[in-house]
Amino acid sequence: QEKTLAAGTNITLVDDGQTITINSTSSAQVSGYVSVLYKTLTYASGTTDLITLPAGAIILSTEVAVLSAFDGSPTLTIGTSLTPDLLVENADVDLSMVMSYMDDVSFILPGSGSQDIKAFLTANGATTGQISIFIEYFIE
Repeated sequence: QEKTLAAGTNITLVDDGQTITINSTSSAQVSGYVSVLYKTLTYASGTTDLITLPAGAIILSTEVAVLSAFDGSPTLTIGTSLTPDLLVENADVDLSMVMSYMDDVSFILPGSGSQDIKAFLTANGATTGQISIFIEYFIE
């Protein structure tokens, strides 16, 4: 069942002894479960914060689905500020055609401390185009 939360509204879920509180301005991260981040971006999105993951988080897969082709010469990488192409390199995705790219190589997020995962989308003349990003991850 899908529920849209009004501003300032919380919803609490209890599953297998874990309590999860979700509000209209945050996403939930639950230890011991595989989770998936989903985000849709357009040609005008620029640099977008996707998710903050804790040290030791395991990236299971990353997928970029081009929902509508981009014009111009846009570029896309997904990663951290220090390593912008950690999850997706620009050469791996052709934004000019409707397609899907998936990298299912699992790895532990490098570094110590939490890290912000971002999408770095540069329009380079694009006036149309839309993608969806899926990042599957596990937090112990």
